[in-house]
Amino acid sequence: MNDNMYSSLGNLSALRTLSGLITNVNPGPVGPPGPDGEGLQVTLSIDDEPRQLTLPPDAGRFDRWAVTNALKTRRPVYATVDNGQIVAVRRPVVGRVSSFEVHADGPIHFTVDSSPRRFVLPAEHDARLATILERSSNSGGIVMVDIDLSGAVLHVDPAPWEAWDLAPMRLIVGAQKLSAIKLGRVKVSDVPGLFQFLAKEACPIGAPTTACIPFNFPDTGCNARAHKMCTILAKQSVASAKAWLFDPHMVIATRNAQGRCEIGWSYHVVPYVRVHGTGPASVRVLEPALFPGPVTLHAFVTGLHSSSRHIKYSRQEVYEMSEDGSASLERTGQCDDDLDEYREEAAERNPQPPYC
Repeated sequence: MNDNMYSSLGNLSALRTLSGLITNVNPGPVGPPGPDGEGLQVTLSIDDEPRQLTLPPDAGRFDRWAVTNALKTRRPVYATVDNGQIVAVRRPVVGRVSSFEVHADGPIHFTVDSSPRRFVLPAEHDARLATILERSSNSGGIVMVDIDLSGAVLHVDPAPWEAWDLAPMRLIVGAQKLSAIKLGRVKVSDVPGLFQFLAKEACPIGAPTTACIPFNFPDTGCNARAHKMCTILAKQSVASAKAWLFDPHMVIATRNAQGRCEIGWSYHVVPYVRVHGTGPASVRVLEPALFPGPVTLHAFVTGLHSSSRHIKYSRQEVYEMSEDGSASLERTGQCDDDLDEYREEAAERNPQPPYC
C-alpha cells in the first residue's frame, strides 16, 4: 500500500497514514494494554513488508479494539502514525464499486457493493482516488474506502489480496417472489409485541454491550441488524424473512444521523413477518431503527420516499444481496463481527445522538 497524508490534518507533516494488514499484536491478540500500562506492539504489513508500530497505553478503546479485531478477522486498516506511534486506526469498507457518477459541479457519487452507504468524493478530490474508483467500477476490482465518522471519504486504495474475501461473493440467487417464501402466519395482535421484543435489544446511547443491536446507528449495517433480528425471532419460533429496498434516492428523517436530520442509502433491508391476507398487504415490517412500531410494507416504502417497484424479497438466511438478486450467505461469525464494528463506531460519536 501507499503512504498517504490525511488531507484533513493540515500542516501536521509528522503524521502519515499507512494502509495494510495487521499481522501481529503483542501482547495480544485481544484485550486492553498490558498489566503494567505498556502499549501494544503492532506489526503492520504493507505490500508484504512488515512495519513495527506502537499503540500507546492511552489509546482510545476504539483504536485498541480496531487493532485486535483487525488481526482476528484479517480486515485491512488505515493507521495514522506519528514517528512509529499509532495515533488513530480506521477500518475501511472493502468491496467493488457498484455505481460511479460524476456530477456536473465536480463531486463524484459512488457506492460499494459491501455497504448500503452512499459515498461522495468532493469536487476538490485527489485525481488518483477518482481513477481508482473508476477502474473498480469498470473492472470489478476490489477497493478499500476509508471514511470519517461523518461519512466523508478520506482515502481510497486497491485492497490487498489478503482482504479480497471481504468483498461480497454473490454465489446464490437470493431474490424470490413474495409468494414463494412460505412463512407461518402470526396474529396481527401479536405483531406489536414482537416489535417491542426486538426493540428491547437496542444499545444504550454511548455505552454498547456485547449483545445489543445498534438501532441508534443508522449510517450502515442494516443487513447485520436484520439478520440478527431474524435470528432472535427464530429462537422464539417466529418465522421471518427479509425485504430489500434498492433505491439510491431513498431518504428518511432521523435524529440519529450525525450532522444531518435525515439519511438515505443505496439499499435498505428489514425483517418482516406475515399476518392474515395475501400479497404485500400481509407483510408487517419490523424496523426499530426507523419506525416506532411495526409498519405495513406500503408504509415502509413510502416512509423512505420510494416505490414498491424497488422491493425484492429473500429468505432470512441471505446475508447480503445485490440489486440483480444475486446474494451471499453469512460467513461464520460475520454478523456478530459486523455488529461489533457498528457498536464501537456508534460509541465513538461525539456528541452522541439525538442530533435533531
